[in-house]
Amino acid sequence: MTSKIKKFIGLHKRRYEGLLENAVRLSDTGGLLVEKKKAEQIKERFDKLEDTMIGLVQKLRRLTDHVKKDLLGEQ
Repeated sequence: MTSKIKKFIGLHKRRYEGLLENAVRLSDTGGLLVEKKKAEQIKERFDKLEDTMIGLVQKLRRLTDHVKKDLLGEQ
């Protein structure tokens, strides 16, 4: 499950990193500095999202481990 989440986020993260690189090239040639800032913000959001999703998966695993222990303890 974690690998699927990482793959999904990684795919979109690479896409926005590409946008960031394009925005940097534009700003270096006198292009749109605003686009660079937007791309950086999007990348930061994906980094936070990735951390949040991984944290949620870890919590879910711990919870299922506790439930399994409780169920096995009752039998």
